[in-house]
Amino acid sequence: KSVRLEAYQYELKGRRKRRKSVRCRAADAYLPKAMDREPDGFATAADKAVGITWLNPGYARSLRSEKGRQGVGAQRFLRLLGAESAPRPIAHPQMEIRFQGMVPGLERTVPNGPLARREKLSELGASYTLQDSACPALVNVISDIAAVRSGKMRRSRASALLSTLSRAWDRLDSYTEVECASDYYRWLRKGRVPAYWIWQVSEIAWLDDESGKARKPSELRIRSPGNEAIFGRNSNDYLHGDLSDAGKRELLNALGVLRDPSRRELVNRLVDLRDGQSCEDDRTSFLKLETAMVYKALSESRSRAGSESDLTWKQVRTEFGKGDGLIFTNLGWRPPHDVLVGDRVFGDYMAFVPPVGAQALWDELRLRSPTAMDCIKVIRRLAHGNHPLGDEKEPILLESLRQLAGGTGTDLELDERRKVAKLPLWTSLGWQRIRPIYATDSPILAKGLEDDLPIWRPGGELSQFQSLVECLGIVEIQTEDAEVVVADDSYEDPRWTEVFRSAALHLKEDLVRNSLEHAQSIRLPWDYLCQFSVRIHPSLALRVKTTWQGNASAHEFEVPAHVDRDRTAVFVRNPEQDLFNDETGGRALATLFGGDPRHLARDWLAAGRRAQGGQSASQFELAQHRDERDQTALMKSMKDRTQAFQESLGSRLPDSRSPSSLESASPRVSGADESVSRLAPANLGAPRALVDPNSLRLVKPLGDVLIPENGGQRRPKAGRSLAEHRADTSAPQNRSPLRAYSDLDRENLGMELLSKVLGSDHDEITDLRAQRGVGADAIDELNRFFELKVYAGAAPDNIILTDAEMQRALSTPDFFLVVVSGLEGDNARPMVQIVLDPLRQLTPGGSGSMAWTGLRRVISLNFHFAPYDE
Repeated sequence: KSVRLEAYQYELKGRRKRRKSVRCRAADAYLPKAMDREPDGFATAADKAVGITWLNPGYARSLRSEKGRQGVGAQRFLRLLGAESAPRPIAHPQMEIRFQGMVPGLERTVPNGPLARREKLSELGASYTLQDSACPALVNVISDIAAVRSGKMRRSRASALLSTLSRAWDRLDSYTEVECASDYYRWLRKGRVPAYWIWQVSEIAWLDDESGKARKPSELRIRSPGNEAIFGRNSNDYLHGDLSDAGKRELLNALGVLRDPSRRELVNRLVDLRDGQSCEDDRTSFLKLETAMVYKALSESRSRAGSESDLTWKQVRTEFGKGDGLIFTNLGWRPPHDVLVGDRVFGDYMAFVPPVGAQALWDELRLRSPTAMDCIKVIRRLAHGNHPLGDEKEPILLESLRQLAGGTGTDLELDERRKVAKLPLWTSLGWQRIRPIYATDSPILAKGLEDDLPIWRPGGELSQFQSLVECLGIVEIQTEDAEVVVADDSYEDPRWTEVFRSAALHLKEDLVRNSLEHAQSIRLPWDYLCQFSVRIHPSLALRVKTTWQGNASAHEFEVPAHVDRDRTAVFVRNPEQDLFNDETGGRALATLFGGDPRHLARDWLAAGRRAQGGQSASQFELAQHRDERDQTALMKSMKDRTQAFQESLGSRLPDSRSPSSLESASPRVSGADESVSRLAPANLGAPRALVDPNSLRLVKPLGDVLIPENGGQRRPKAGRSLAEHRADTSAPQNRSPLRAYSDLDRENLGMELLSKVLGSDHDEITDLRAQRGVGADAIDELNRFFELKVYAGAAPDNIILTDAEMQRALSTPDFFLVVVSGLEGDNARPMVQIVLDPLRQLTPGGSGSMAWTGLRRVISLNFHFAPYDE
């Protein structure tokens, strides 16, 4: 330990090498490699001049571990003994004990001390530095490097020295700063300053600038966005590129090289740019470039700790908010509270931050993103004056609506929802504020209705704005709302029908293979689609019934193509032009899917080309498609049986279901119980009563065959979770008026409406409700059994069937489930739903062992009643 050995590498290039293992660059030369060379070849006069003592190279061989890399090598062993591979800071020899019992200090006016150190201590009011250190070997090496005349050699040696210091910086970092103090009866500490040896190193011209001239470290800067923003790009004060590796930035900053300007300097630069602004175009471009560099430098300063004298982020926010602000936006200089962050979705209607990649700075300035209120303001400004929407404003409207669509539902406050409901909208008839305003996802319908109705034009596909439809008070017109005018004038074309079905198979294969999401978005089974026929209608026109401004009207317009689900047909004017056109037949077919209509239309065009080319589609199907095929067969069977039942009812229409017969039907079922009325509490209102059946008429005597969405496919239900209990211990209260009828009264009314639907007299239908174990409530003269479920309000999705009712359903082919709903109230509109073969269409399960679910997803024959005066 009495021998202090210092051994480290610097540039060896140009010197004689005697062993292959010796590297030319000192950055790659560690202590064991240094010991592999012979002293005579490397220990030169320069080594002795700087005071470096080399270890004998024999240690590298004699101390080599038998375990190789897993053992303790010569370098590690010698370092444990005290040898070094980097400069060793030592206590400064001129320190003195100024106060007894306190740490020693180094005087500010130490002889031959750096001038910058003296000035810094004077600025802080300090006269000493405490426990300061020196590094004479490093100073000697740097002085020797500074004396080299060749710039290339000087930079090579300087780079090697920086690499050596960088590898040992974890040991040297604690020696870079010391405390400074004034001596007045004791040490009065004034802060921290660089150590004495750092001041010495920063005052020697040994690092090259970009022009190749040797400069002091304190005179140089590292090229960075911040320094370029303050000092420009062409300054000669930047450190040479060979010396400014990213891994050495911390070391260079400690040695005196300026890494980045302070936040105060950057803010002052913005103030100078703002105050010198002019209206010239080239000046604007200059400001965009200069401010971008400053913003980026401020953003990068967030990740590093600023000095104690630098601006805090709170002070930066204050400076940015003064006067006209310091953010140069598309609308000029603005304070942070007037600026939005993100893409310029509002164009020049609002100020946005410049796209310079300074998100950290915008976060510190607490800039906000566009809100729903911003979207409302911009749309109102677009509609101001009711001027036509040009090509420049249409993208702004589209982006504003997209932004607004992301904040609907529960995200909008009540006040915002009210303003959205009154928002002016761009339509086919100009800007409209009065509701209703209509919208449709079918461009064919939109084109036919645009001259008569205000059709919303948001600037893109309606599917992007589904969350806005309800908030904006828009009435959506579906393709199912349109009916073909004089459909009997069309005729089926067998050849195009075959081509259509082949194209449907090609489309299915393409979507299943490449776009499963779109394949699953179809609203009916694939096998059902492949049964569609192509019907040619030379004068194809559609009729849509709407109510606008209080007037009910029917709109008729010509169309090139239309898909009719009820008739399982595709109507076209000219199949060669319209059937496989992405704007006509493709968009019409896309209404059967829930995905992107443009994507489906293009896929349909490709499928049509393959079908017309004679290619045959492979029977490529997934497991769910096999289930769909079975479901389709069941669906077709149920549909055929329902239609046959409907036709059987039509044969009885002239005699038994004429309006006169309906008026003379059986007397009204009395539901008013005076005793119950007297018992009803006065504060609950009038007792609830059933509708008068004699005031009702059948809207469509033959009913409507209902084919549910998704082709009646059943989807698994999510498991129910238990509800959390509450601390509320109040007893249940009756909050609605008591009803003035019994359950039997309700069932009698349901039976009466069923008789009107079936067109049967009381002698033709037998009431079985009083007979136990039969499994049905009624039977007609054709031995058809009817099980009745009657509800005063809307029908639920679940029903309960007793054991006898299930046995009757299993053993009797002509078993019908009749669901009567909507019977309560003077203005009620009851509905009678007749379901054939319910056990095959419903799903077992629900709230009880006898429960069946899925009543809303079955094929049924529905009858609607309405008052006569409508």
